[in-house]
Amino acid sequence: MGQLGSFILEHWLLFLALLIIVGLLFMNAARSRLLGFAEIKTADVVRMMNHDEPVLVDTRNAEEFAGGHILGALNIPHDQLADRLDELEPYRGRKLIVYCRTGQRAAVAAAQLRKAGFESIHKMDGGILAWQSAGLPLVKGDAD
Repeated sequence: MGQLGSFILEHWLLFLALLIIVGLLFMNAARSRLLGFAEIKTADVVRMMNHDEPVLVDTRNAEEFAGGHILGALNIPHDQLADRLDELEPYRGRKLIVYCRTGQRAAVAAAQLRKAGFESIHKMDGGILAWQSAGLPLVKGDAD
């Protein structure tokens, strides 16, 4: 034990870096539990779409939505979500995947959904820009 103590004293900066890295790893692991929703990559969204029949919620405005959205997505802008929660009520027991352009508005919407009692909420990491970067298809026009 004496050797560990002297190592820490002699290399305190290295030990501090180790503590910071361990702390960051712990925070990353606990993040989804603290937020109340999970962040998932586009590949996981596709996998869920193929196996779990999730409900996709596009939180962008109607103009952005019409410019290109994921097939079957519901358009409920994040600033209207509180007033339109009843539209999602039939899907309460299903997995919800929330996305926007980059992920910021979707995070707010996911937190609102969690607060409203929805339990299986996923936020698409990177939003529609990540979807497009992955070369995945978009549908143009109003709601399907």
